[in-house]
Amino acid sequence: MATLGMGAPEVEQTYARARALCSHVGETPQLFPTLLGLCRFYRNHGALSTARELGEQLYRLAQRAAAPTQLLEAHDVLAGILTFLGLTFLGAYPAARMHCERGIALTDPAAQRALALRHGKAPGVMCLLHVALTLWCLGYPTQAVRRIEEARALAQALAHPYSQVLVQHFATWLHHRRRDIPAFQAQAEALLTLATAQEFPLWAAFGSYWQG
Repeated sequence: MATLGMGAPEVEQTYARARALCSHVGETPQLFPTLLGLCRFYRNHGALSTARELGEQLYRLAQRAAAPTQLLEAHDVLAGILTFLGLTFLGAYPAARMHCERGIALTDPAAQRALALRHGKAPGVMCLLHVALTLWCLGYPTQAVRRIEEARALAQALAHPYSQVLVQHFATWLHHRRRDIPAFQAQAEALLTLATAQEFPLWAAFGSYWQG
């Protein structure tokens, strides 16, 4: 993912091989991160229906394990998939909001940094960001802004630059939709500055795009 991108075919091949090995071994804790990786691949590849099927399988696995951290991660990945399904006019916003809110309820700030370091981003931050987009699409702009600011506070408390740059991107998106031009411009500039300083080329490109 880091070298070729989250939607590269090599990512699918590697996770598919891991899934086959899990099937061969039988009951193994490695199945959960394998399904999580496949969900993220298919979502970023645009295969949202496949991502949703895997996400629901991941959620059932987390429910059986009854592990709060795994449930949070399952809610996070399903929330992201359903938010994107909503944006493709399939009306998945209520289900997306439900998974976001349940994930937020399970968020333990003390555990977020370890999760962010292991998976690249903090699932508690992502649930807040996805619910902000969902709330905007459902007609609750004030609540959407409040959730963005909660995500910003959590990402700053974690001192995790990648989560911080994701907050900036989502905040820019939201203020663009709200047509709040001064806030939009400030968020876009902050995104470009942070992404450039941290050498995140994709998000620096988004910062330039938003400024344009």
